[in-house]
Amino acid sequence: MGLPSGRAVVGGLLMAMAAVGTFLAYAGATADDAIEVLVARRALSPGETISAADVELVPVELPSQVRGLFGTIDAAVGRQVAAPVDEGEFLLASATVVPTDGEESLEVAISLPASRAVGRLRPGERVDVFSTWGSEVTQLIAVDARVLEVRGSSSEGLGGRDTVVVRLAVADFGQVESLVHAQAAGDITMVRATIGSEVEQIGREYRPRPSTARSSSGGGAAGTGD
Repeated sequence: MGLPSGRAVVGGLLMAMAAVGTFLAYAGATADDAIEVLVARRALSPGETISAADVELVPVELPSQVRGLFGTIDAAVGRQVAAPVDEGEFLLASATVVPTDGEESLEVAISLPASRAVGRLRPGERVDVFSTWGSEVTQLIAVDARVLEVRGSSSEGLGGRDTVVVRLAVADFGQVESLVHAQAAGDITMVRATIGSEVEQIGREYRPRPSTARSSSGGGAAGTGD
C-alpha cells in the first residue's frame, strides 16, 4: 500500500485544523452559555445551617427553563438543610428552608404514628398540635410550634403505619406541659400551622354532637310486634 500524496496530506491537515477550530468555537460558546450553580462541598444533613464553607460554585450548561438552583453562595448561607444532600450534589432550593426567627427556648420530642402526623414535615416548618381524649373531646394544646427535627418516616402522612419522632421548639412552658401530658395520656395529631390558629385559642375543644334520639313515634312503630 503506497503512501498518501502530498495533496492528500495537506487536505487531511486542513480538515484537522477545521475540526480543531470547530471544537474551540463550540467550547467558547458553551463557556459563554454556562452558568454557575451551587453544589455541596460535603454531605449535609437535615437541620444543619449552611455556611459559605459548605458549598461552592461550579459552571454548568443547563437549559434556560431549569429552576430551583442557587446562583450565588450568599443566597444559600444561613438557610437550613431540609433533606439530605450528598457531597458534590446540586443544592436545590427545595432541599432548604429559611429558619424562622422566634423566642422559642424550650424543646420537646413527640412520638406519634405517621397516620397522625402531617406528611413530609421539614425542619423550620410550623405545626399545631391537637390531643384527643377517648372519644369525648379533641383539644388544641400547642400552636405555631417550630419543627427542629423529624426522625422516622412521615412521608406517608395520613394512613401511614410508621412511628415518627418530631422535635419541637416552643416558647411557652404551659404548652410543653400539655404536650408531655397528651403524649402519655391522649392521642396526638399534628397539622401544619396554616389554619389560622392563635395562641389565645389554646385549650379550645371540639366535642362530637350526641346522636339524635329517635322519635318516640318511630321507635314505637318499630318496637311493637304484638
